Amino acid sequence: MRSRALLRTWHLVALLRHCGGLSLADLACRTGATTRTVRRDLAVLEECHIPIVKTEDGRWRIVKGAPCPVCALRHRDGAAGSLTTSRR
Repeated sequence: MRSRALLRTWHLVALLRHCGGLSLADLACRTGATTRTVRRDLAVLEECHIPIVKTEDGRWRIVKGAPCPVCALRHRDGAAGSLTTSRR
């Protein structure tokens, strides 16, 4: 279960980074989670100091130009690589 939650959270970070802002419902649909779960995941990201923001129109995104350690990881990096293989 934990690996599924971790993968969902990483997917959420990728969506927030690349989609320019998504509503809670869009994030839930794209991650296959409920809106309640996405809210909890967003709270965890905020607790981990991931620079996310909710815009005036209710969309969530990562703050442009803000340093984001998670965003700097690539698949070739050890942490990201181990996450992609943990689904087995």
